[in-house]
Amino acid sequence: MLKILTYHGHLAILLATLLLCGCEPSKPAVPAVIELPKTAASTPDEKSVLPVAGATLLDGFEGPEHTLWAFDSADDEGIAQYVEEGATQGKKALRIALQGKGKTGRLHLRRDVELNLSHARAILLDITSPADDLSMALAFKGSPDDLYQESMPVGLKEGLNRDVRIPLDENNWKNAESKWNFSGPPVNLKFIKRVMIYLSTGNESSGNFLVDNLRIEGPATADASAQSGSLGGSLYRDWRPEILIAPVVPMAAVQYQGLEFQTVFRASYRDLYDSNDVTLGMRVTTPSGKNFEIRGFFGGLAHHQGKLTAPNENAALEPMWGPFAGSRKKEWKDGKQKRGNQKKSENDTPKQSPAPDAKHSNEKDVNGGTNSKPKEAGDKSEAVKEDKPKPGEEIIPVWMLRFTPQETGRYTLQTYVRNSVGEARLPEQSMVVAPENSERAAPGRRGGNVRVSKRDPRQLELQDGSPFYCFGQNVCWTKNWTPYLEKIQTYGGNTCRIWLCPWGLSLERKAEPGSFDPKEAARLDALLEQAEATGVRIVFCFTFHGATRDMWNDSPYNQMNGGPCARGQEFFSDWRAKRQFKRLLSYAAARWGASPALLSWELINEMDLANYDNPEDVAGWVREMAGHLKAVDVHGHLVTTSVSNPAFLPELWQDHRLDLVCLHGYGTDVSKLLYEHLAPYQVLHKPLLLAEFGGGTEPGDDIPDKDGARLQAGLWLTACSPSCGMALPWWWDTYIEARNLYPLFSAAGRFVANDDRRGRFTDWVRKSYDGGVQVNGIMDSQGARLYVHRPEWTRVPESRGGALIVAALPLELTGMLDGAYKIEFWDAKEGKVFSTQEAAVSDGKLLLQLPAHAAEFALKIERKEHQSPGLK
Repeated sequence: MLKILTYHGHLAILLATLLLCGCEPSKPAVPAVIELPKTAASTPDEKSVLPVAGATLLDGFEGPEHTLWAFDSADDEGIAQYVEEGATQGKKALRIALQGKGKTGRLHLRRDVELNLSHARAILLDITSPADDLSMALAFKGSPDDLYQESMPVGLKEGLNRDVRIPLDENNWKNAESKWNFSGPPVNLKFIKRVMIYLSTGNESSGNFLVDNLRIEGPATADASAQSGSLGGSLYRDWRPEILIAPVVPMAAVQYQGLEFQTVFRASYRDLYDSNDVTLGMRVTTPSGKNFEIRGFFGGLAHHQGKLTAPNENAALEPMWGPFAGSRKKEWKDGKQKRGNQKKSENDTPKQSPAPDAKHSNEKDVNGGTNSKPKEAGDKSEAVKEDKPKPGEEIIPVWMLRFTPQETGRYTLQTYVRNSVGEARLPEQSMVVAPENSERAAPGRRGGNVRVSKRDPRQLELQDGSPFYCFGQNVCWTKNWTPYLEKIQTYGGNTCRIWLCPWGLSLERKAEPGSFDPKEAARLDALLEQAEATGVRIVFCFTFHGATRDMWNDSPYNQMNGGPCARGQEFFSDWRAKRQFKRLLSYAAARWGASPALLSWELINEMDLANYDNPEDVAGWVREMAGHLKAVDVHGHLVTTSVSNPAFLPELWQDHRLDLVCLHGYGTDVSKLLYEHLAPYQVLHKPLLLAEFGGGTEPGDDIPDKDGARLQAGLWLTACSPSCGMALPWWWDTYIEARNLYPLFSAAGRFVANDDRRGRFTDWVRKSYDGGVQVNGIMDSQGARLYVHRPEWTRVPESRGGALIVAALPLELTGMLDGAYKIEFWDAKEGKVFSTQEAAVSDGKLLLQLPAHAAEFALKIERKEHQSPGLK
């Protein structure tokens, strides 16, 4: 039996069983391990392993049914087909049948790859020629700039030509450096994107070429991988995918509830995160006829009773599962075992800033702060004990697919595995999805994903059509999110913003660029599970401005750590860095994109403060990465980025790939700050969110604010603004937690509870009185949300005292529909109605009196008979 961990605490088969019994599953506690029955889906190929020592197979031409090689020119096109006759390795070879004498006298076969040949000595292949005096040559295209180079032709004799050798370390290649003479070596073999085989046909117009056993001569794969400095892509070895344990697809499921499919397959691959090297996927057809593909991800190592990998007794090499040797196997195993089992402790809630402070200076670079770097993210120096297999067991890699159905009705699902050699796929399976039962759904899944409202593009809603108004805070790094999520849930919040960063969730490996830490991935699994349980949705920020500045030494994109960039500025412009970042986006979309508890993706925190050569480099990077996320996240979450300076690249927010405008503001004059940040972007008709807010950029800046005057003002002023949510405060540890300011959240939350703002409050209104009182808010023709306060009380919190208004003040609103109105006066600190009035609008004017009151307060004004727009 195979023992592995689950994502949601139950398997898809359990879900199907419960549904067929007429009930929906409740979410049990996550068990330590579960058992998945073994279901072999294919029979191992007896000749799939190359019986030649000292060379690594690049392509054995074993399938799939159609060839992955293509003809470059219609003039020379023949017929390419995998056939069993004439194979020199495995069961099949590639046959090219000539179709008359072409115009150029040679066939041009090509195949797109991602290949590193920098440590190889030669390419070997076997060719059966239809006649004497023909020849073959090899060519490559690679980066940068589609660099082309071609080898000197090698003569062929009629019949089988074994071990035709094209050296990669001799001066018999032509390229730009050799001035297109066959007089130099091949160059830049590290980034090969296309391999081409040229077959000279001479005067022949019929007959067949047979190509097989395409190999790389060079050091052992492990040595080459070590020399290249990463897990990624050194050399391919031949092992066509064979699905050994098939994913279990339930016959029935529930809308917006997550499914996890687990599978085990045998295949050759060098890079877990390169979809060109190995891909687990599921082709999905929805009830409405939409077609898309879910991508899988590596889930960890597991024990399996028995021997899945036993090769044919004549095979010289063991089949290759992937890069799981030595201590790496221990680490992957440990990461898998500990996922989802973090102990909750109230003592884990930090009392001080747990990391180098990101808001400590005017530039807000991460460069030290209140504390030194903590060990919160898991002390990587701790010894990891290997869970050795028992007699008769083996450790195997388990891959996973996560999917949340968003439509109801019958789905068609087909699982496949593809690598550089071929593809294995299972028969199509059907699944019927029933409508969501909202009473039984997990709070963070209820209603589906957050999306831009179809009724009002300035606001958000859930997929089931219910309104969603952001309310919560930043908790961008911590040892344990559980206490914070529970407190957000308690005060009625629904939003939490997190970062990936070296001292927090350090997902990307610093020393192994392009790969991801399984322990950190497991922490994110647990965080999303907790978010689903509490109903707190996550803004997921992939990186931060300081990663290109003072934290550049810790960046996996830095050449010093094996990355592609010599300078931090190149992060936005280097094509290799972009490709590496897209791996992160693709991995995140595959692993966490199925969760409706993911509110939105955020590409980078405060892109305006990053290190760049040209602002347009940043703009181009954001557009490209947002487009990539839109393509790989089949579940369709919102995509955004953020700035601290609202005047930075304002035109970028018009891009349709950015769904949400996220601005950051720090300052003591809160009403002025919010208006200057948000008002310019009202014309975009997009959701606006103040995604970071604080009185200052240093932890000490808010120390004088003992009672949370600035926090209260930030919450209530944004609640009375056209934004799609209240401001998300910063300083969750040194300010909010240290001073226990959570009651201020509760008070503001009661004011906005059950308030559907879609199609409402399009006008921003502001009024100042002698004596320093201000009214800020929003209104439309049938109501308003207004906040009454003194800006001096946020600029100098020590001055807060006495009465806000000593004697009643007049207020007039114009442009309103005539009729009867109800006015509620809300005490901001208490979050309660302290007075109500009724008033009438005549000639479009509402006249009222602001009552004398000690503390800041808000007004909720509504027409008693709300008039819907329409034809009359």
